[in-house]
Amino acid sequence: VVRVLTDAELVTVWRESQQFPFPFGHIVALLIVTGQRVGEVTALQWSWIREDTITFPREITKNNTVHTIPLTPITTSIIETVPQEHRFLFPSITGERPYDGHNKAKARFETACDATWSASSGTPIEHWTLHDLRRTFATIQARIGTPPHVTEALLNHKTGTRTSIQRVYDRHTYMPEMRAAMKSYERYLTNL
Repeated sequence: VVRVLTDAELVTVWRESQQFPFPFGHIVALLIVTGQRVGEVTALQWSWIREDTITFPREITKNNTVHTIPLTPITTSIIETVPQEHRFLFPSITGERPYDGHNKAKARFETACDATWSASSGTPIEHWTLHDLRRTFATIQARIGTPPHVTEALLNHKTGTRTSIQRVYDRHTYMPEMRAAMKSYERYLTNL
């Protein structure tokens, strides 16, 4: 089932991510604030982070293209709490590869979210996936008025509103527009 979390559900998931153990809580928080794919966030390396951007190399992206997104204050604050002990922000137990305990952690995380949600509503949160956080990000971007081509740039989508000929001739990175969109998105999240 493809779905988008409601604002209230997103608040619950965000709050739980802030108290859930490392690394999964941090991963969920970064998925919420960046809209990136689970595999890309999980594979994050310190060398990909610059003063004001994160650049995912083509080897890690789904569409095999380098992808740069702006760093924002909330994203930076999450990253600053990650211990710099390995090249990966979220290493496996050995530190030789990225974290891969999503399934077990997600089950525990859902249980924690459901307990919080159930306390006020009497029922658990409707089933959701980590990828639903990406859809939620895109939906909120639309809601706050971000042009579709800017959201597509943030999500690293190759297809979408721009035609193939536009992609050949238009080489603008949309970084200023992405920064503005992320600023608006963070304001929206903060207001929640």
